[in-house]
Amino acid sequence: GVQSPGIIGDVNKSLTTAKMINCYTIDTVELNSTANSLLITDCEKLDAATLRTYATTLGSAYGEDYLAQNTIFPVLAWQNRGAPTSLTTDAQGVYLINNADELRLLSYLVRKGNNFRNKKILLTADIDLENKPWLSIGGYLESKLYAFEGSFNGGGHRIYNINAWEMTGGFTGLFGKAAYGVIENLGIESGVIVGKDKVAGIAGNLASGATIQRCYNKATLYGNLHVGGIAGMVNLGTSVIRNCYNTGMVYSRNVVDQSAGLVGYLASDCKNATVENCYDIGNYNAVLCHINDAATGTIIRNTYSVGGVKMVAKSLTGAYTLEDGTVRYGFVSASGRMYMDNKASD
Repeated sequence: GVQSPGIIGDVNKSLTTAKMINCYTIDTVELNSTANSLLITDCEKLDAATLRTYATTLGSAYGEDYLAQNTIFPVLAWQNRGAPTSLTTDAQGVYLINNADELRLLSYLVRKGNNFRNKKILLTADIDLENKPWLSIGGYLESKLYAFEGSFNGGGHRIYNINAWEMTGGFTGLFGKAAYGVIENLGIESGVIVGKDKVAGIAGNLASGATIQRCYNKATLYGNLHVGGIAGMVNLGTSVIRNCYNTGMVYSRNVVDQSAGLVGYLASDCKNATVENCYDIGNYNAVLCHINDAATGTIIRNTYSVGGVKMVAKSLTGAYTLEDGTVRYGFVSASGRMYMDNKASD
C-alpha cells in the first residue's frame, strides 16, 4: 500500500478556512497530501533527533518523555502526571531506584546524554514493568549510541514482566549498552526481549571492561544475531561475567552460530575475557556462541550446561581455555567428552 500523509490527507478545494499550525512529522513522512487552500503555519518535517527536543515548541500540552514510554518523543503532559524528573541520592551520593517510574527515568536520562560515569545506583525494591514497552538503558537513537557507564547494584531484587522490542538499532535488554562499571545482584524474572542484534537479559552490549556478577535471566530472548542470556556482545577490552545463570530460552535466526545461553559474541577487540561460575539450562549453545578470531585469551571456568550441545559454537583452536566446564544431556562439549542421558563417556 501507499503510506498515508502524516497530519492531513487531501483538503477539499471548497474548504477555504482550514489551518494547520505548529505541527511536525518525521522527515520521511509528508505533512499532508493535497493542500489546496490549506493555510500552513510553523509546520515542518524534522529528523527524529530534532523532534525529540520539541516538547516546549509544541506547547504547554506536551512534556518530556521522562518515563521513556514514547522512545523519548514528546508526550502529552498528563501522561507524566506524578512522574519523577530526577533521581534521589542517599548520604553517600548513591542514586536510589525505588520503583518502575524511577527505573524508566534512568533510561530517559541515559538517552539524554547522562552516562553516570563512575556513579553508583542502588535498586531498593522488586520492580514490575507490567509488560509495558521498555526502552533499554543505553542504546541507539538514530545514529548516536548512548551507554550507561556507572555501576548498578540490584540489591538482590528482581525485574518482572520486561517487554523490550527494538528491531531498528539493536542493543536490547534491561541495559542496551553498559560500559566500564559493574552490574550485580539482579534478576530478570520474566518477560520477552526482542531485538535486531546485541540482545540479552542483562546487557545487550557489555563493553570497556565492564563486569556482570551475581545476576540471572529467565526472560525469553530473540534476535537476528549476537543473542545471549546475560550479555549479547562483549567488546572493547577485558570484561568478566561471573556467578550468573540463565534459564530463559534464547532464540535467533540461526541458533547454531548466532545465540547462546550466556554470551552471544566476543568481538575482535575483546581480550582476556572471563566467564566463570556460571550455568545455562536448555539452550543449544551453552556458554558462548561465537568468539571472533582476533579475540584471544578467553577463559571459561567452572561453567556448566544442562540440555546444551556445545560450550562454544565457533572459535579458533586455542582462542579460549576451558577449565572445569561441561555440557550435560547434550551431545558433545568443548572439552572433547561426550554426554548422553546425563552420563559422561569417553
